Amino acid sequence: MEKLCNKPIPEKLKKGGKKWLKENRSRSNFHSERDNRKIRRNLLTNEELACDQDDLGNFVSIWDHVYLIHLSKRSRKPEYIYVIEDGLIDALEEYDRDNLIDISYYGSGKKYIAEMEAEFDE
Repeated sequence: MEKLCNKPIPEKLKKGGKKWLKENRSRSNFHSERDNRKIRRNLLTNEELACDQDDLGNFVSIWDHVYLIHLSKRSRKPEYIYVIEDGLIDALEEYDRDNLIDISYYGSGKKYIAEMEAEFDE
C-alpha cells in the first residue's frame, strides 16, 4: 500500500475522493500557508516537502542514515542542512565544499521521519 509520511493512504483517497481529502485535510500532510502552519521547502527547487524527505528532496526510508551538514554563514545559504547518505556528495557540490564547517551523523531515517512528523504534521 502506498504511504504518505509513513501513514497508509486510504483507498477512498486513491480513488479520487476529493470530498474525503477536504474533510481530512488537517490529518494529512497537505499544508497550506493560509493555515499558518510551518511548511518545509526543498532548498533547491522551493517545492513543498513531505515528512519523509530530506532538505534536498531525497526520500528518506526508516533504514537510511541522515547527516547534518553545517555550512558557514558567509555562504549565504542555509546554515544547517539535513541530507541522507546518498545525497551527501550532491549537497557538497551544490553548496561548495569551501563553505563546509562540519558533517555530523544525525541518526536513523526512522528518527528523522518521526521528528519531521512531530514538527510539521498534525
